[in-house]
Amino acid sequence: MKNVIYGLGERFEEYLLSVDDKLTDIIALVDKDNEKHGKYICGVKVVSPSELDNISCDNILISSEKYFEEIKTELVLLGCEENKIKKLEYRADKYSGELAYWRMQYRKENGNFRNHGYKEIFLEISGESDDVFLDNKIMADFGCGPRGSLAWTSKPKVKIGIDVLANAYMRYFGDCLEKHDMIYLNSDEYRIPLPNCYVDIISTINSLDHVADLDNMVEEICRVLKPGGLLLGSFNLHEPKTQCEPQTLTEELLNRKLLYRFDIISKKIAIKGKTDTYSELKAGNYVQKLLPDQAGEMWVKARLKNRG
Repeated sequence: MKNVIYGLGERFEEYLLSVDDKLTDIIALVDKDNEKHGKYICGVKVVSPSELDNISCDNILISSEKYFEEIKTELVLLGCEENKIKKLEYRADKYSGELAYWRMQYRKENGNFRNHGYKEIFLEISGESDDVFLDNKIMADFGCGPRGSLAWTSKPKVKIGIDVLANAYMRYFGDCLEKHDMIYLNSDEYRIPLPNCYVDIISTINSLDHVADLDNMVEEICRVLKPGGLLLGSFNLHEPKTQCEPQTLTEELLNRKLLYRFDIISKKIAIKGKTDTYSELKAGNYVQKLLPDQAGEMWVKARLKNRG
């Protein structure tokens, strides 16, 4: 079979993961993005839709589910045979979706994840003007992703990025991760592989909505944090569930599951920004409470109570 794939977005990256980056039956990749034309992905050239006229194939496989009918109509108008136009089929799960997103970002950023924004976010959440408060601490970032969320500071004694996909990040982006001066620790959704009361400061930046078992992961975050240790949290509120983000977080839910264990130092809530997620928080446009249909962000700094 000689197949062509149309559309090189996140679902295409999921497909690549499902075939272990082996495009054995794919003779061309098609995308509207001019910047991708002429490049090669896994040894296969990317061409524009107009070049399909010059390609003899058995099937044109559209990666987008949402825009399948629209793209199919466009291809028929370009002269493609309708019976050859099909959906790209593959098996995906929660983790493949998350990893596909990061692989797509990695390609967009030319193999060098940008992480300059973390310093501002961490200092805003902590209410600190600099990173001196991290001096000689053991710091961990739960759900860190591969960008190097703690690369901005050299103050901690140890910097640990905890992620269920840490091993996969090292496999696909290791050349980038090695520059972050962090320990990337692979976890699962049942147990964080750290001792009890080990961490002085733990952060979670928009990651708790990604976990399958919220109760269990809250227990683990509190288990590895020392009594009196700091939590720095950023939480997406009122976001609809997705395959990759199975939790819809609310202030009430977080208070009941997580924050009652802590002495709250600061809590800030704002409506989610339209272009910059944190723009309203950064501008100080806080609200006392979000309406049920308002997507928002919450920043929390809190200290773990003594267990007893």
